[in-house]
Amino acid sequence: MDDVSQLITAIAALVSALFWPIVIVTVFVVFRKELRPSLKRLPDLLGRVRKLKIAGIEAELDKVADAVPDADNLGEEITRQEIQTASRVETQARSLDDDALWEQVHTLSTEYESLRKAMPSGPTRTNAMTRVFVKMRTLGPSVVSFVDDLKRSRSAGERLFAIAIMQIEPDVADIDWLEKRFQGERPFVFFHAANALRVVAQAGDPARASQARAVAERALQKVRGFGAGPDRDTTRVLESIVAS
Repeated sequence: MDDVSQLITAIAALVSALFWPIVIVTVFVVFRKELRPSLKRLPDLLGRVRKLKIAGIEAELDKVADAVPDADNLGEEITRQEIQTASRVETQARSLDDDALWEQVHTLSTEYESLRKAMPSGPTRTNAMTRVFVKMRTLGPSVVSFVDDLKRSRSAGERLFAIAIMQIEPDVADIDWLEKRFQGERPFVFFHAANALRVVAQAGDPARASQARAVAERALQKVRGFGAGPDRDTTRVLESIVAS
């Protein structure tokens, strides 16, 4: 009896497994004419869903940027709100393809470059660029796989994006590449490259921490040697790394 019972159970399970696929195929075959208009609209529907998801991510990034103080803030510390928002954004981003995420990367990179070119140097421009950088950093975990392409980019904004990723994901930080940022980049980039080195130095890997300190010491010499005078904030960060 046990064998018969097991056989009946197995047959029931097989019928159950086959039933719904057969029903679905039958529905498509029988009602294919009626379903055809809906199937044609499916790409539009998926496109709308994609736009809604992107809009949700953009709203999250705007919120975290709105939390940046208007004055005397350089985005030096990664706040708890950034970390929490980055986690939510990463969850939402899993349902998006790479093209959609690259679109966000390009948008923020272009925004940074436009601000740097259009606005006069000063605290107002620094605050505006910091807001963009905080968005980059918050999106960072969602696009960490792009970091190598961003490092090689000719776009200053995309290279800055790579630094933003390295700050929030120090395991992918390229210390040698960060050292090269102190050659030919802008002071805003110097500061955030220095902060990326600081995060690496504090991340707990003794070998990488030692390498970061050595790079910080060489970068400090370069920054101090600039004809226009050293950037105080960058110098402060680099000195803290060397002293750690």
